[in-house]
Amino acid sequence: MAPKWGRMGKNKFYPDERGRRRGNPLFNRPQANNRLSARTKFMALAVTGGIAGIVWLIFFSRFFLIPEPEIFGTNETIKNELADKFAEQLKENRWIFFRQNNLFVFDKSAFISRLNNDFIFQKLEIKKRLLNRLIIEFEEKANSFVLREGDKFYYIDDAGRVIKEADPLSISTNRLAIIENRSAPMAEEKNLSREAKRIQYVQSLYETLKEPRDSSLKAERFIIDGDLHTVKVQTASSGPEILFNTESPPKNQLDRLYILIRDKLGEEYLKKKYIDLRFGELIYYQ
Repeated sequence: MAPKWGRMGKNKFYPDERGRRRGNPLFNRPQANNRLSARTKFMALAVTGGIAGIVWLIFFSRFFLIPEPEIFGTNETIKNELADKFAEQLKENRWIFFRQNNLFVFDKSAFISRLNNDFIFQKLEIKKRLLNRLIIEFEEKANSFVLREGDKFYYIDDAGRVIKEADPLSISTNRLAIIENRSAPMAEEKNLSREAKRIQYVQSLYETLKEPRDSSLKAERFIIDGDLHTVKVQTASSGPEILFNTESPPKNQLDRLYILIRDKLGEEYLKKKYIDLRFGELIYYQ
């Protein structure tokens, strides 16, 4: 029976004809998704180039290189030391190979830690400002005392924190009290917290001694040793050591000392080896 061609419909082919067309390159036309793929590649290259440009601008160009820090403070010596500390940090790379003279690479937190290891500030602020400004503002912690351990002297604050080593020739005993430590060394710890109570007592005693009562009684230095409840006062190089009880207010003990000097010892008190005020009304001296 002859095939019924009219029933096959339009654009209908035998299976072998369809196979030939599929294999013919003239029928393999580019599809729309190939054009989208090219456009995607172009956008990816553009984004990658843009990111690379930004990375180069931020990390490798000269726009963000810090010429030198702007340091604001009242102490010129500390200003110079801060500049030296900044130069030290520039020698250390960050993120393996990035130099820290770049504003974005510079590790501000590490720099603050570096400074706090060697200085004690009342105020310390470090600010980054575009394009390449690094601003350091500081206010140094006021010295309250000088700590002596052996042949070395250190500035300390009223909380017992070691500020820095002091030059003995530049120390003014009229402005700062000297605390001589005869117990275990503490300066290396940079914190005298275990002696906080006695340091506070020295401060109170120092202020009380400055009151205009007897100009002949002047403290050359304060001494702390193994006795935790005692502070000694050296009145002069050849004068006596005066022993105070840290559990009793300085004023009460000084009142008894002034009475003893006025009514009994007079100028002879300077020849004594020690005067012990730690036992209330009972005063021992030699």
